[in-house]
Amino acid sequence: MLRREALAKLTGRERYVDDLPLQDFLWGMTVRSPAPRGRVTAIRFGKDVDWSQFVVVDYRDIPGPNVVALIEQDQPVLAAGYVRHSSWWTTATSRDRTSWP
Repeated sequence: MLRREALAKLTGRERYVDDLPLQDFLWGMTVRSPAPRGRVTAIRFGKDVDWSQFVVVDYRDIPGPNVVALIEQDQPVLAAGYVRHSSWWTTATSRDRTSWP
């Protein structure tokens, strides 16, 4: 079975979301836990970055329930005090993409 998009991806002509010029949007990312299990006692930020230019959110900033609704509602969107597996999202950050160097 031939895939329609294969040649465009192979040659670099395919456009992805990051390639699209979007106006009035924030670029964001999540910070994930390096530990497979444990309590979140502190989240520290590097001193070499001007964090006033970023929006940083944690579980307290989630409007409504802090839960990913899958089979059971037992996984938070952002960790709230503990993590149960590595790569669990602890915080999210965003910044106006036009202000990136």
